[in-house]
Amino acid sequence: MKWITASDLTTWSGSPGARTDLPELLGDLIRATADSISSFRFPSGDAGNVRGFDGHLDSNTGGFNVPQGVSYWELKTSKDAWDEG
Repeated sequence: MKWITASDLTTWSGSPGARTDLPELLGDLIRATADSISSFRFPSGDAGNVRGFDGHLDSNTGGFNVPQGVSYWELKTSKDAWDEG
């Protein structure tokens, strides 16, 4: 097993595929931690390049960093996204 470091994530976030792969990665993590999901939409790849929120989730129970109830997710991979706020 290879450990992933913060430096690895920083390098990956600047790669061309990060923008389209992040929703899939995050979706996998959500499904691994939330037990009861009634609605889930985190399109990735070419389907991820659409207008609107990057993810929608309705979870009957929360999980690690996954809220209970309805939530909408906006994902960013560039460092500039963190400097906007």
